[in-house]
Amino acid sequence: MWEDEGRVCYSSICLYIWPYLPIQLEFSDINKSYWRFGTAGGFLLAQTLGPPIIVDISSIISHIAVTPLKIREYEVLYVLSMDRVSCLPLISKEELLMA
Repeated sequence: MWEDEGRVCYSSICLYIWPYLPIQLEFSDINKSYWRFGTAGGFLLAQTLGPPIIVDISSIISHIAVTPLKIREYEVLYVLSMDRVSCLPLISKEELLMA
């Protein structure tokens, strides 16, 4: 982070997130049925959060829809990619080069 003529500029924006964990192995056969459609088919995740991670905002590639499901008496999440995200920078490349 630096200041330029009273403006605060950031070299990178990061997100601190808790990702959902992969589903248990006994559900891999069900998950494969979604994957045959590629990213358009979505995928399953556990309803359990993993350890927190830091992600650069440029790594975020899409919005998602999350639907809770019950499969074989286990609660899982069905995740479907909705659309691409364009990461608009808060400062221009020219301003970055001048810093």
